[in-house]
Amino acid sequence: MASTTVEGSYEYFLNEDTSIGGTVYFNNTPLNYNGNFGIGPNFRAYFGYAHRSGFFAEAFGLYYTGELENPDYESNSFADRYNTTAVGVGLGHKFTTYNQKFTLEFNTGLGRNANPLKYQNTFMYRTGVSVGFRF
Repeated sequence: MASTTVEGSYEYFLNEDTSIGGTVYFNNTPLNYNGNFGIGPNFRAYFGYAHRSGFFAEAFGLYYTGELENPDYESNSFADRYNTTAVGVGLGHKFTTYNQKFTLEFNTGLGRNANPLKYQNTFMYRTGVSVGFRF
């Protein structure tokens, strides 16, 4: 499940158990399931014993772009470029060090495309392992 995706994210804690954040990613392969560029917000609620870590549930939005291969098109170029917006929910777990400076996170989520009409019946998913530093 490794890919060429580079992702950056930011998380701001509203209190000890909830946060808002944003993510942006770039992918070298526009034909991947989540396209070649994406940006979006999220809202998380943590359910752990320690503050700002543990099991979490999130709601997210994502605007992303990509390309679809057209089998009827005889050239090596891609005929269908798209951009769409998805909304979804996710789950994960965040581990922190004792001083809460370094984090390790596992997450997964499922979203539904909201527009355009051609893509409204399709779903997108995201899953990942993240290593982070809090400042």
